[in-house]
Amino acid sequence: VEDPALMRRPPRDPAAPLFSWQMIAASLLQGGMVLALVGALFAGLLLGGVDQAQARASTFVALVSASFGLVLLNRGAGLRGLLRPNRALLAIAALSAALLALALALPGARALFQFAPLPLSWLLGAALLGLLAPAAALPWHGRR
Repeated sequence: VEDPALMRRPPRDPAAPLFSWQMIAASLLQGGMVLALVGALFAGLLLGGVDQAQARASTFVALVSASFGLVLLNRGAGLRGLLRPNRALLAIAALSAALLALALALPGARALFQFAPLPLSWLLGAALLGLLAPAAALPWHGRR
């Protein structure tokens, strides 16, 4: 279900750029915030003496969930945008979660990515950190 006013909007000027400089800057800022927080997670785990393979797996979980968090943040319309049903978004989220679970659970996939098994608390913590990481860019969100 799309925005009900979508078809009442005037069309975009064909000569106008698809992406404004403000949108590009906001996107770079959001991505930079996620990179900094996920990088800090990886560095913190390594400095804390965590095995490199576990640190890599935790960071990957945070990165995948942060990507989904960015999608949710940029969906627009505030809380209404988050609650608006979207089958494609749900399908992509389910597929991403399933592939992530396979990468973490199957020994062959873990070996390919050089991951180590994670305790459930680490898995949930990394996923939550990733989902919340885009919130660091909220002060600049919507400045497009």
